[in-house]
This record gives sequence, structure tokens and C-alpha cells, in this order.
Amino acid sequence: MAVIQKTLALSTANLPRSLGERGLADLSYLAVDSIEGGWFVWVPEHASELGGHVVPLPLLHVLAYAKDQDCRFIHLHCDNDIDPALPSWDW
Repeated sequence: MAVIQKTLALSTANLPRSLGERGLADLSYLAVDSIEGGWFVWVPEHASELGGHVVPLPLLHVLAYAKDQDCRFIHLHCDNDIDPALPSWDW
């Protein structure tokens, strides 16, 4: 049976430019997938699923926020709205 899972849609500006432009490509342990203008990121259930990898602090805040919202994925895109509950950066 198919399962519908929630996705948090955020602006790439909710991450610093260093992560939002190309930095997420180096985080394969989060099953990151690049799309035009953004990224899809898997939200792990438990920190143990990260295999001891260090997650950049701004992304850690976004992951925690998504988990608090019961989301399994994050869609970061330049056209999505900036969420004021999270830090944001001018790019």
C-alpha cells in the first residue's frame, strides 16, 4: 500500500548560500537530491541514522524543524517562501 508522507517546503534562503548553492551535494548521507533551483532532503527519524556524520548547524535547525512538523522530506527551492520561524540569509 502506498504511503503519503509530509514534505516541508522552504526557501533555499533558509540556509546560508554555502549550503544552498552546492553544499548539500556533499551530504549524501542525507539522501539529498538536486533539482533545478533547489534540493530535496530526507529527514531522518533518529540522529543514529546519520552514521555519526556531522550536520552543519543551519541544516540541523531545518531538519529539527521539519521533524517537529512531522515531515519526512524537505523541499528547498528558490521560489518557496522563507519561513520566519527559521534563520534566513540574503543571497
